[in-house]
Amino acid sequence: MQIVLAVTSTASASAKKLGEAFKAGWLGHQSQDQLQVIPYSYSYSEVAANFPLADIFAGTADPEQAGKRLVASLKAGNDIYLPPCQAEQSLQSEYLSPGAMALENLEELPDFPVAFMRAVARAYGKETADPQVWENLGRTLGRGVVVTGSQKPLFSASGVLATVAKTRPQIAQKTKENWEEILGQAQKCGHQRYLGLSSATGFGKAQETQIGALPGGGCAFGIGELLGRLGARLDFAADFLDERTRLPQILTGADLLVANTGELSPWNVSGSPLEHLCDIASRFGLPIVTITSENNLSRAEASGMGIDGIYQFPTDISGMSQAGLRLARTWSR
Repeated sequence: MQIVLAVTSTASASAKKLGEAFKAGWLGHQSQDQLQVIPYSYSYSEVAANFPLADIFAGTADPEQAGKRLVASLKAGNDIYLPPCQAEQSLQSEYLSPGAMALENLEELPDFPVAFMRAVARAYGKETADPQVWENLGRTLGRGVVVTGSQKPLFSASGVLATVAKTRPQIAQKTKENWEEILGQAQKCGHQRYLGLSSATGFGKAQETQIGALPGGGCAFGIGELLGRLGARLDFAADFLDERTRLPQILTGADLLVANTGELSPWNVSGSPLEHLCDIASRFGLPIVTITSENNLSRAEASGMGIDGIYQFPTDISGMSQAGLRLARTWSR
């Protein structure tokens, strides 16, 4: 039997160690099976090699600090990574370190877009984002790639603003209004008036998409939408990882796909690389099972996403070893 484990890091351990633990657990029960561990995580050196990404939100959710980092990274010729967002500290992101970002104080969310652009303007020697700032930023972004940790649009029903709106509707509405104003400035001063970037940069695609509906636009609380509309090419993390790990090609000879994640819920599976893995498995007619420490999916929701089995184990080394043994007993033929 051919088993493929698409493994990612968790808060407890690296993807490499988790993959080794799962493999040892599985082969301890059924040593004749062929189990291949795919480093479906940017934390693997072989995935990150020759393609460094600058995470402008690494270790911070401060939009002003991130704005300065963005300009510095672009001037250095670096491509950018934007993390997905979370509204609760318990949610974990998948597949690209350091995971999802959250604001400690949601009261600051409406000021997020303005604070970010203020920092960008200052990095270009201006106090406000005048037409020259928009032009400089757009021209630089048109030459780069932005990898987004999820495909969620900014104004989607499963996006971070929709989640915030459930408990803090006024904050969500004000944030939406502020983003609409900033994005309107970007269109007026950036592309339409000055830049005229070609569709090859992604500008044409962004222009055809309603504001707030750009895939990946919800990353970093809306920075994905802004950069995409200024001409950056938005690459989904799963596509980025597929290209570097050759996972789709490897699955052609597989009998089972296994994936791990910190938590399963309708909110954080939607638009995520895990949802992408379910789609790949479906295309190949492969069963896919997931290992998680917390499951908030109903049987109907899991079935609708194409997940054939959910196994709850701790996200640490011991938990993955136990999961390998349990899954081997259940799935090995």
